[in-house]
Amino acid sequence: DIANAKAGVEQAVLAAIDLNVESGPVRFNSGDKTIVWNGKTFRGTGGLGKITAVEEGVELKNRSIEVSISGPMDVGAHVTIALTENYRNRAGILYLMFLDSNDALVDAPLVLFRGRMDNMTMKYGTAFSISVRIESVLADWDRPRERRFTDEHQRDKFPGDKGLEYVPQMAELQLEWGQASSGGQGLKPIGPR
Repeated sequence: DIANAKAGVEQAVLAAIDLNVESGPVRFNSGDKTIVWNGKTFRGTGGLGKITAVEEGVELKNRSIEVSISGPMDVGAHVTIALTENYRNRAGILYLMFLDSNDALVDAPLVLFRGRMDNMTMKYGTAFSISVRIESVLADWDRPRERRFTDEHQRDKFPGDKGLEYVPQMAELQLEWGQASSGGQGLKPIGPR
């Protein structure tokens, strides 16, 4: 932590990534040893990983990072995840970890970036790598919403709900406010029934 750094205590700094894929979390750190924190195991990549810079700014906009793993580490398992599992819109967190001279965590890791996984790409040839893009939650603002205010859409989301049952009839209904009905009570609708 900062106090130890000022006091001249030797510390190592690692980046760690936590990806929440469908079959369970995939966790790596940039060091060469496995780090366990709060019951979570972050496997060391030995420098085989790469993370793009975390962009900061004062304007409210979508930001993203890209994390890649390359080399011989469990290639088959990572290809299976990339090809078959649901990872889109699932959580991805980038941490900054501080280790003391005994490779023990000094304090809880700092969250540098938190978002949702967007797309995963694989490159193979002489070297193999898998990259995943993690977008901030502000990316949702750019996505169109396909929600309709119809009875069918309402019942898909809430079975048995009849709150929008009469919406189609309301589109053509003409109401003339202020005219008394023939019985003298309330208002009468004018138009198709």
